[in-house]
Amino acid sequence: MAVKGLDSFCTPYNFWTPPALTGDVVDFTPCFEDTAIVWGVCAFLWVFGALRFVFTNVSSSGSFIVVTKLHRAKLLSALAVIVCAAVQIGETIYRYDANKSPPNFYYTSSSVILVTVLFVMLLVEWDRRRGVRSSGLMFFFWLFMTIYGIISIRTWTMMLMDEDKLQPGLPKVDNLLVHFVARCAMLLFSFLCLTFSTIPDARPLYSVDSDVNPCPEGQASFLSKISFWWINDLVRLGYKRALVTTDLWALNPEDKCSYLGPKFEHYWQQELNAANDRRTEIARKMGNRHINESSPLLGSEQNSASGSNGTFSSADASDGDKLLGTDG
Repeated sequence: MAVKGLDSFCTPYNFWTPPALTGDVVDFTPCFEDTAIVWGVCAFLWVFGALRFVFTNVSSSGSFIVVTKLHRAKLLSALAVIVCAAVQIGETIYRYDANKSPPNFYYTSSSVILVTVLFVMLLVEWDRRRGVRSSGLMFFFWLFMTIYGIISIRTWTMMLMDEDKLQPGLPKVDNLLVHFVARCAMLLFSFLCLTFSTIPDARPLYSVDSDVNPCPEGQASFLSKISFWWINDLVRLGYKRALVTTDLWALNPEDKCSYLGPKFEHYWQQELNAANDRRTEIARKMGNRHINESSPLLGSEQNSASGSNGTFSSADASDGDKLLGTDG
């Protein structure tokens, strides 16, 4: 099956061949792997990586992770992937200079991977400065890159053995060994990056854990969180004996009232102010006096002293119902 525009781009290969999904073994053409699959994986990272930049900011509290051995290993492994992609680009340019006209997708696939992994290194550094110990985006990207590498190595192994197995009548392409070795190395370093993405980094520099029995969820990796592996210790302990209060973990900082209370009070006061504005507007239209509520929800001393914010009393609610013309 010919795909207009893409077949000329993939010359001397086809972009897609009908037997790809009809045989006993699923085979993709080299061009399909280095265009549709590679571009799809890289587009996944660019889209969700850009969203992370848009909707997150560097922590203003100064909570960041110091440069650790794991952080260096992530950057060095990603840099090795970039080198492998650069080797493929250089070897392709060399063959072009020798008038051997390599396929166009040899350039694009390696270039897209090179630029995308540079963006990965930027995201890794961004996460460190934000105090992110484990990233789900990095895990899925390197998982997809590893899967792509396995598919690509199989295809290139068949090309080295007999290209007619992929596309009958295809002219032999010389010097495939350099590309094959570079892709094998890229697969190896992609797998290393995948492995490193499952390991949580060190705790942020200024994070203080004052709880006697802190919850291990905060120290778990992304893979451990989505699989709830971090709770296994408590499950095993409960299997051996009955749990007591001291066995239970403390709440995470973001789940405590000291963190949630002020946020709830902030939004609650916004609702009170909006309600006061509506009641004032009703009273103004009906020629009545302004109804003012006081006494804050959480009883903060500042609001109690000012008496400018608070909750509705039953008498106020009754007066409001009369103004609205409703029967209490």
